[in-house]
Amino acid sequence: MGGGIRFAKPEIFSHCEDRQVRYVIKLKSNARLLDHIQHQVLYQDDTDYTKTEQQYFKMAYQADSWDRSRTVAIKATRKAETLLFSEFQFVVTDFAHLSPQTIFQLYQKRGNMENFIKEMKTGFFADKTDSPSFLANKVRLALSFIAYNIIHLMKQLTFPQEKKTTVIDTIRFQLFHIAGKVTEHARQVQIHLSSTNVYNTLFWEVLTRIQRLNL
Repeated sequence: MGGGIRFAKPEIFSHCEDRQVRYVIKLKSNARLLDHIQHQVLYQDDTDYTKTEQQYFKMAYQADSWDRSRTVAIKATRKAETLLFSEFQFVVTDFAHLSPQTIFQLYQKRGNMENFIKEMKTGFFADKTDSPSFLANKVRLALSFIAYNIIHLMKQLTFPQEKKTTVIDTIRFQLFHIAGKVTEHARQVQIHLSSTNVYNTLFWEVLTRIQRLNL
């Protein structure tokens, strides 16, 4: 899937189609698209103009630079108190069999991926490829991905349900950056956490679940 208008090029569409890669890519509005959709939006006599309303449409469309017709889904949004003025979004897709509502649901999921990429960069330093050696940068990026996947696996397998969406900065603060002391006595390794740690319950719950994993 593509989120930005910079991907809305016929070369990208053809590349995806030739390789059977499914896509939902945002299109920049133009006079032809707007002229079509403005004649399709309908409002009923009982329309409640105090509430935001959305209408969805789908059409076959071929821009001058395209070699073929493609499916374009359209969302018309009339915000509350704006009477008959609507804002329009257009996406081009090869999911011709899906409803326009479903197509936009797929498109909106791009935000999740953008959040994953952002967390990779800010939380696992995936953007720190400043070594003059390509191999060193490759290894560093691979380590970032490994750490990212381990943390997400830990969240899914050992975190309480209400904590599964916790971001890495919070995890570091609550579970990793804790003042403590490790001692070894009679062949036993013990961890003594700070008595003032307010996340003791969470720490021991997660640790207990890790120890119970059948790997």
